[in-house]
Amino acid sequence: MIICNATPLIALARIGQLALLRKVVGTLVIPEAVAREISVYSDIQHGVIDV
Repeated sequence: MIICNATPLIALARIGQLALLRKVVGTLVIPEAVAREISVYSDIQHGVIDV
């Protein structure tokens, strides 16, 4: 199990490689605060990252 912060999620989303997480990590935990942070991140597709 991996607990993830926003930085790798944002970086992978920027390069269109969020799917890599499924290949590398069995269980990914995204804390609620991180989910809120990436859901309002304005640099990627009008503030939405699809995790």
